[in-house]
Amino acid sequence: MAGMLVALAACDIPTSAPQWDQTWVVPGEDMSLSVAELLPSGVAMTPDSSAFVVSIDGTSVSFTLGDFCSQCAALNGTTAPKPAFDTTLTTVEMLPADLVSATVSGGQFSVTVQHQFSFDPLRPSPSDSTNTGYLTIAVRSAGRVVAMDSVDGADADGAFPANTPRTLTLPATPGPIADSLVVEVHVYSPAGDTTTINTSAGLDITLNPGTLDVSQAEVAVSNIAANGTPTTMDLSGLPDFVINHVQSGALRFTIDNPFDVSGSFTLSMTPPGGPSITKVLNIAPGTTNPRIDFTGTELDSLLGQSNVTITTTGSLTASGGTVTVSPGQSMTFKTDLELTDLIGGKNQ
Repeated sequence: MAGMLVALAACDIPTSAPQWDQTWVVPGEDMSLSVAELLPSGVAMTPDSSAFVVSIDGTSVSFTLGDFCSQCAALNGTTAPKPAFDTTLTTVEMLPADLVSATVSGGQFSVTVQHQFSFDPLRPSPSDSTNTGYLTIAVRSAGRVVAMDSVDGADADGAFPANTPRTLTLPATPGPIADSLVVEVHVYSPAGDTTTINTSAGLDITLNPGTLDVSQAEVAVSNIAANGTPTTMDLSGLPDFVINHVQSGALRFTIDNPFDVSGSFTLSMTPPGGPSITKVLNIAPGTTNPRIDFTGTELDSLLGQSNVTITTTGSLTASGGTVTVSPGQSMTFKTDLELTDLIGGKNQ
C-alpha cells in the first residue's frame, strides 16, 4: 500500500486522559472518463485513439429520363435522334444524429451510378468519337466540396453503357462538414444518334456505406449516460489502531474536466463481498476539488479490505447544448482517502 501522511490536527486540554485527532491520508488510484463516452451513435474511436470515425450509412435515389430531359417528353415511345440534356441530380445523406459538425482528416466516399437508357449518355454517337459528354460527382457539406471525381466520355474508359454500374471512389479533402452530405451528379449528354426514347428509363445514384476519419467533432450532449473506468483502493495495510479509532473521513478528488459538461454521478465504493456504499459526486467543467464525506460506521466496512472497487455512473449535459471534442481527451479523477482518528481518552 502507498505511504500515508500523518498530521496532528487537534488536541483537547485534558482534565483527565488527553484526547486528540489525527488525520491520515491514504493515496488512491486515478480514474478516468474517456471522450468516447460522449460520442453519439455512428461516431467511434480508432483503435489507437488518434481519430474519430464517422459512419456513413449510405443512401440511394432514382430519377427517370423524363425528370431531367424536357425535350424527351414529346418523343416518348418514338424512335428519334436523342436530344441533348445537361442536368444536376442530388441525394442527401444526413450526418449521424447528435453529430452537429466535424473536421474531416481522411477517408473516402464511394458513389455508384447506373442507368437503363437505350443509349450511352457519355457516348451517344458511337461512330463519332468527338461527340462525347461527361459525368461529374461531387460531395458537398458546410459550403464546400468535400470530394469530387468525374468520367469523361472522350477517355479510353469513358463508356457508360446501360445496366452497367459505374462506381467512383472519391478521397475526402480535409476540412469541415456539418449537418449533411449532399451528393451532386452532373451529367452532360450531347445530342446523339437515333434511338428509342423511353422517359420512364431510370438513372440511379447510390452513396455507398463507408467511413470518414475526423480530427474534431461538435456533438450534442444532453443527459448522456457516462461511466468512468472503475478503479480499486487497497485499504488492507492500515495499522489496527487507525482502523479501531476512525471517527470520520472523506474521499477527496481532483477532477480535471476538459469538456464543457456538468452532471451528477453516483459513486459506489464496494469492498469484496459488499455491500456498496453509494454517494453523489457532482461534476463541473474545469479543475475542481469535490469532497465526499463518510461516517465512521461507513468506513468500518471499508477499512482493512483489499481491492475496494470504486465506480462512477451518471449523466452529463453540455452547458451550451453542444461540446467540441478531440480524440484522446479524457476526464481524470485523482483520489485520496482522508481519515480522522480520535486518539486517547480513558479507554485508550
